Amino acid sequence: LREVFLRADLGVTGCNFAVAESGSVVLIENEGNGRLSSSAPRVHIAVMGTERIVENFSQLGLFLDLLARSGTGQHLSVYTNVITGPRRPADLDGPEEVHIVIVDNGRSELLGTEFSEALNCIRCGACLNVCPVYRQVGGHAYGWVYSGPIGAVLTPLLAIEHPEAGELANASTLCGACMDACPVQIPLQDLLLGLRRRKAAEAAQAEKGAWRAWAQAWGRPVTYRASLKAMATGRHLSRLVTRAPGLRHWSQGRAALTPAAKSFTERWQAGEL
Repeated sequence: LREVFLRADLGVTGCNFAVAESGSVVLIENEGNGRLSSSAPRVHIAVMGTERIVENFSQLGLFLDLLARSGTGQHLSVYTNVITGPRRPADLDGPEEVHIVIVDNGRSELLGTEFSEALNCIRCGACLNVCPVYRQVGGHAYGWVYSGPIGAVLTPLLAIEHPEAGELANASTLCGACMDACPVQIPLQDLLLGLRRRKAAEAAQAEKGAWRAWAQAWGRPVTYRASLKAMATGRHLSRLVTRAPGLRHWSQGRAALTPAAKSFTERWQAGEL
């Protein structure tokens, strides 16, 4: 791709941090494509969220150390680029123009709310690496740019044009492993619970009624066992269920699970285990 980078008139990158005292943007990577995008084209555009700003280079040094150690176990990433404005007369390379696009997209509305600590995220991915859910299914199964527990918090808060994103908060065991791994100690399980409470408060009456019926059925041993029997009897119909109008979109990227013919208890009592 080197020739493509060299021919490009404009390069677009993200921004890991921005230093307020110097107006610098900081790109952190291990491959070098970000450096090519920011230095080879004539124009460089850096896109950053409002929460990427740190006050000075002393703060930046702390976050650089946290990000590399928590993300990939390195002392420092292979490429740490500090870009302060366009090419100067004595510079051998670099863009002629540098533009910084600062994106709010609902971030300022989170300040002072119960979800404001989510903005402390430095995007290291530590929570994703330890989460028992995302370690098994991977992030792309959910169709969002940033996956993992922090993605399940940020996406419903920032992608308000996608109300279905509220379901991401349910993809968690609330085990707390993500908070233990988080280098900036974001209380992720508390934020996920907060999103669940908000979703429950906004739920339609039909949905609330369905959950009440489920709680009544599974709250009693007799009805619980009866529901297991019903699932085992009609287990081969699971693929047909996912074709229902309300589940078609959900099932496009997921394979339908077939319930087991016997429960664990039944197999244990029958001596099959």
